[in-house]
Amino acid sequence: MMRAQWTSPMKRACLLLFGCMMVGVLNQLFIFTIHYPLDQPVPFFISRDASGTDANESASASTSLHYPRDQPVPFFSSRDASGTVANASAPASMSPVVVRDCELEGLVGLLNTFDDWDGVGNLSSPALKAFFEHLAPWVVAEPSSRTRNPEEIEALRPPRPTIDCNASRYRGVFTGRRLPSPRPVVDLVPFGFDLAMLELRLLETADAVDLFVVSESEASEKPGHEKPLFFDMAKDQPRFARFRPKILHVIRRANTSGVAKLKGMWALETSTRGWPTACLSALVFEDMAHDCYAHSLGGQGDEGQHARRLLEENLGLCGWSESGGGPRRAVGSWGVPEALATIIKNRNEALLFQNDEDELMTREVALHLKHCELKKPHTPVYAPTTLFKINMQHLQPTNHVKCLGGSDLQRAPDYGKYLWKNNNIARLVTVACNRTEAMYPVEIDGTNFLRRHNPCTGPGASDHLGFGSGIHLSSTADPVQTWLKGFSVLEANMGGDFPAYLLQAAKNTSVTPSHLIRWLSAKSCRYMRATNVVHISQVSAGFQEFSRSSMPWALKAAPERFCFHNPVPPAIWSNQLSIASLAHKDFKEKCTF
Repeated sequence: MMRAQWTSPMKRACLLLFGCMMVGVLNQLFIFTIHYPLDQPVPFFISRDASGTDANESASASTSLHYPRDQPVPFFSSRDASGTVANASAPASMSPVVVRDCELEGLVGLLNTFDDWDGVGNLSSPALKAFFEHLAPWVVAEPSSRTRNPEEIEALRPPRPTIDCNASRYRGVFTGRRLPSPRPVVDLVPFGFDLAMLELRLLETADAVDLFVVSESEASEKPGHEKPLFFDMAKDQPRFARFRPKILHVIRRANTSGVAKLKGMWALETSTRGWPTACLSALVFEDMAHDCYAHSLGGQGDEGQHARRLLEENLGLCGWSESGGGPRRAVGSWGVPEALATIIKNRNEALLFQNDEDELMTREVALHLKHCELKKPHTPVYAPTTLFKINMQHLQPTNHVKCLGGSDLQRAPDYGKYLWKNNNIARLVTVACNRTEAMYPVEIDGTNFLRRHNPCTGPGASDHLGFGSGIHLSSTADPVQTWLKGFSVLEANMGGDFPAYLLQAAKNTSVTPSHLIRWLSAKSCRYMRATNVVHISQVSAGFQEFSRSSMPWALKAAPERFCFHNPVPPAIWSNQLSIASLAHKDFKEKCTF
């Protein structure tokens, strides 16, 4: 009896201790299972030494991750048993395991684990939504290169350009005088899915822009497919987090009424581009969205209905009603940056840059707009940007040559053939619309102007910033970016973008980089046949110099980081009929696909 009384408490204690140990073990196993993919090796952990440097003893220098000392280290994404990436509850700072490599190996792994290719081929909305989500790790992954750390890219930044407000190239825009103090600048960036292009844009103009308004939607332009918020997923990565003080991230929710019902082919894009201006105004200054559409609210038929829907969405997304007030539902988790206070204080002097994400103004031009006095009246200023296709080796002709005019064009008439004319600035004073056009509402010192489908018709069409003001890269060699554009952008289509051999390989989980390179080559051939795209070596030496000078400094300084935008394709492609073959003038004859 004595022995039994003595051992029972001991047994209970031992069992309790053993149970606690097992709970701890199971808990660790559970965490391990959640945070690491079933079919991927366990990535190394990240530690910091006292200086804030990452100490990854088991990782090579080429794969080490760099995080700011004041930022939490993001965790890795996970997959469930079906292979689906599960980040529904993950914070925006998630860092995916997938490596974004120029050789496409990381992408191949994703394509071979997707299981609804029939639905994608049939353009099924549920399948496309799943496809977008499945490819998200590739889209948001940071580049795998020696310049992965943003500080390394920053070290490559060229010296600040000299500000010369009296330069001949700017004679149609500036008075020649420098402003006593620089004007605040806002850049409205409609973002879709190209994070590399966004990074190039931020790096190019960050020292001229005070506030970037990054507008992102949960739905694609056509016909409203749900898509991930890619910037929201990637914004805490170091390459974007360091710009946080200058970024206002606004989100267009997919469940807002009428998004897919707006009339006209460009209606959704119009509202997507137009609403950040009104939203910014509604959040900060006053309820100017109503002013914007006041002239057309009384319109009849589709016109009036369109205007009322846009007004409703602008107000609803910003959390406003016609009586004012309400939460800021459209602002992302970063909130409103302090830089906005500068814009409010100096709103009568502020300038607004507004163009597509892939239409980049050069650092030099942006700095001159910030520091130089504009001629009056302040009509919109145009930046003739070089139009590239596929990558920055290939020029695509446009129909804008008749819009440019001026002595520059008369001196070199072939230049205008490859220039895309963008409206890049406007006074951020108020917004106004008329009854016939609802795109790009701005008012510049009392002169109403709306960006139109035909940029030649706007006032001040000859007031441009000279050649080499920027670039427009309308397509890239990244397969995923091509697919996302084809599925979601209004003027794009998916014709031939999933040929039978690629679909069959995907269904058999046997896609290889060679399949993708072959497909990219065929895509390039189609462009060459359908348009008059030329290699840069085929244009005059003068225009070659202009086009190269318009390329972003980060692309020229760190080309391997942006290999799908780079003029020189990855070496792995060089021995195949691929994008690299486009360097030959006789490429059209070599196209056999």
